Amino acid sequence: MKGLIFLAILAAGVAVLAMNPGFIADKVLEFAKQNPTYANTPDYVYDGARACQILQGDDAALELYDYLYKTFPNNAALCAPAMYYSGKIKAESSYLKVFRVQALPYLQIVLDQYPDQLEWNAKAKQLMIEVNGDKP
Repeated sequence: MKGLIFLAILAAGVAVLAMNPGFIADKVLEFAKQNPTYANTPDYVYDGARACQILQGDDAALELYDYLYKTFPNNAALCAPAMYYSGKIKAESSYLKVFRVQALPYLQIVLDQYPDQLEWNAKAKQLMIEVNGDKP
């Protein structure tokens, strides 16, 4: 019986750590910095950022998206959505326009640097309209 209780407590502890966005971001960044030339590193960073974002770890997600963009800027298929999601995080961070406009530089990166990513360009334009309060 004691062994079962210990196992349950251990499993709960592992679950808490695994669901911690900061922990996830730290481990992903550690791996990425140790393996920058590994072919799947950009995918791991992007997937880690999305996981952090889903777990409401916006700061951790922004850190990973920023690392992805700065380290692998030529990977348009991942950097365009990463910059869009960074903008979305900033846009949704407050109802006050003064804070929401922090999304605009990220969205502008999508439009300026990744024009061939049509889906993300359309989303970035739409979010820019929403942030600015303009009517389409």
